[in-house]
Amino acid sequence: MSYNYYALHTHMLAGGVKIVVENLIRSFDHQESSKKPKLHVIEPGDQGKYFPPRKINHITSKKVGVFDTQFSSRREFLDASDALAKNLEKQMDLSKLCVLHAHNANLFFNPALARGIKILAERFPKNLLVLMQVHDFAEDNRPDRLEFLKSFTGKRDLKLSRSVGFPTLGNIVYLTINSRDEYILKKAGMSAEKVFYFPNSIHIKQFEQKPIKNNYLLERIENYAKDEGYTFDKTRKILLYPVRVIKRKNIAEAILLLNIMNYIKDEYQLLITLDSDIAVEDDYATLIKKYVKENKLPVTIGLGLKLISSNGKRKKDTTGKINQHTLADLLYHTHCIISTSVIEGFGFVFLEGWLSGKQIVGRKLDFVMRAFEKEGMNFPGFYKRLMVGGRDFSKHDLEKQLTLLGEVDFASLIKRKNIKKLAKLIANPNLELIKNNKIVVEEKYSLKEYNLRLNQIIKDGKKLMKKENNPDLSFSTKYIVRRFKQKNK
Repeated sequence: MSYNYYALHTHMLAGGVKIVVENLIRSFDHQESSKKPKLHVIEPGDQGKYFPPRKINHITSKKVGVFDTQFSSRREFLDASDALAKNLEKQMDLSKLCVLHAHNANLFFNPALARGIKILAERFPKNLLVLMQVHDFAEDNRPDRLEFLKSFTGKRDLKLSRSVGFPTLGNIVYLTINSRDEYILKKAGMSAEKVFYFPNSIHIKQFEQKPIKNNYLLERIENYAKDEGYTFDKTRKILLYPVRVIKRKNIAEAILLLNIMNYIKDEYQLLITLDSDIAVEDDYATLIKKYVKENKLPVTIGLGLKLISSNGKRKKDTTGKINQHTLADLLYHTHCIISTSVIEGFGFVFLEGWLSGKQIVGRKLDFVMRAFEKEGMNFPGFYKRLMVGGRDFSKHDLEKQLTLLGEVDFASLIKRKNIKKLAKLIANPNLELIKNNKIVVEEKYSLKEYNLRLNQIIKDGKKLMKKENNPDLSFSTKYIVRRFKQKNK
């Protein structure tokens, strides 16, 4: 099957979507040479070319980057998206089958780009197949995105928002990274044959890399912590939470788990790899960091950006010393991985650690982890709720959470069945469990499997293109909004 492949996202900052796009590009290494498509990445270009060394055509344009400013009118928006569509058309080879794989267009990080994609699909119903990959919903506890989505033209225009965020032409199909999101789109009225479950993959070789086993990285973390006002002790066991400091990652609960473990035996510290990089999350991150520093807790935040390479390769300074280590190096020094997130699209954190032989524990997200369990994985060190202060700890606002951290009755808390299980696995990781889960990840979430799934979706999408290229007007975002309102009460 001959086609051109274009991956598209509004930014390539370190994070989940960047990892997904990189792994998509890597996955084509597992395709027969004669059947490999020409690979293209459409990006704003202001974050550098992070992609693995492959024959890739980089199409860079600031016009496809994040644009969070309201338009002054509907007319201004329509003109901007028309112009953007024409610009993309000039840079794409649409003379044969072209697959445009767009990520998170429904979040409206760039509304003009979202509509530009729809315009291209309308213009090229026979040559362009659009894969709209949904990693997240604005309606799912992301009020800033939802509000912008509703009024990006300067006033509320929900009909336009729906048609731009979720276009439903015959040559547009949707990919979801968990079964819950697949269900939601179908329940909202999206044609079932246009929605595909497409779980993310893991770049397994990255976790087979031999780590540097000396204490140099620990010494550098210690220096980083001292410079930033954190408390780090290289003799303490590391609990790693590899995320950004943002609200949906429920950071205060991770601190609570640290405090529980140190109440049982005072020998642990928490590392959170990345600081917030989103303006709307700055207040949340500032409060977390202030609390940690004022209370001299053994918590270090943000070391990843400075000390850990984003491309899996160590970097050296002019003197030959390593100034950026790899994730493999950090995981070698990690005792256990924890996750207290309340919202995940796919949940890399629930898979990656097993490949490094590490125990993973924390808050269970059924809608993400159910698919992993069906493949044969087990998660005994996870809880669905953690009742503190009369309700699930994650339901309190941050100010209340931080207050409760100083009022917890640990003697009572550690007697609970779910906490006993979690604490036991942190103290004594289950090697047989780790081995079993590692095998499942290697077999079911490899880049080879990823490529096979992608090409099957493209084949199925081609068949759908032969049908009439008319909008599916049965789809309604009202269901999505209603569904998440009920869930978040």
